[in-house]
Amino acid sequence: MTGKSRLFSTAPIIRHSFATPLTNILLNTEIAAENLYQSAPDVSQLYLNRVLLNARYLQSVLKLSDAADPTAFSPSQALHELIALNEGTQLKRHLVSRVVLPADCQLTGNKLVFQEMIVCLVNNAFESYQPKRHYKLVFLTAAQQTQTINISVTDGGKGMNWLSTRLSVTPLYSTKRDHSGLGLYFVKKSLEQEFSGQFQLYSRPNQGTTIVLRFPLA
Repeated sequence: MTGKSRLFSTAPIIRHSFATPLTNILLNTEIAAENLYQSAPDVSQLYLNRVLLNARYLQSVLKLSDAADPTAFSPSQALHELIALNEGTQLKRHLVSRVVLPADCQLTGNKLVFQEMIVCLVNNAFESYQPKRHYKLVFLTAAQQTQTINISVTDGGKGMNWLSTRLSVTPLYSTKRDHSGLGLYFVKKSLEQEFSGQFQLYSRPNQGTTIVLRFPLA
């Protein structure tokens, strides 16, 4: 787990792909358990500490979700914060972002969940490319329409056929090897439940994928 992180994360201490805080808790627990019987107690302690950090992070997310009065936040600030947080990742070098949102534009909901949704989409887009491909551009755009804030993530990766696009938002389905299949399901469910938003997916085999999140303005 050394070297530069490849993917985006809402927690910079994490050095692997990020889908949800629970995913990180489980993965770090497994890594820590594997190291317990090896001659690296410091490494085991490091990963156990990461488990604790992610557990606390998840706890904060759940507390915010259960709050009686949802919190208002600036989506522009949240996006710029996320990009700055991941400045040192390999993915950042391939990210083309265009955030055109008024400074006073606000969404009502859980900011942490919002950021995780974007992280998940950006990571998925980056991983859709073949490993040996040199250019792996990921386009992130955010703009305000009349009644919505639209955020889109586009890649030029392998894309999906009609059936895969339908299955991609169901739990446990993934077109990628060794993935949980919870990413797009988490994004769509969070968008609908937390923000009453709309999820749209456009994809063609060998041409890439675009996912649009539409957040209604209060």
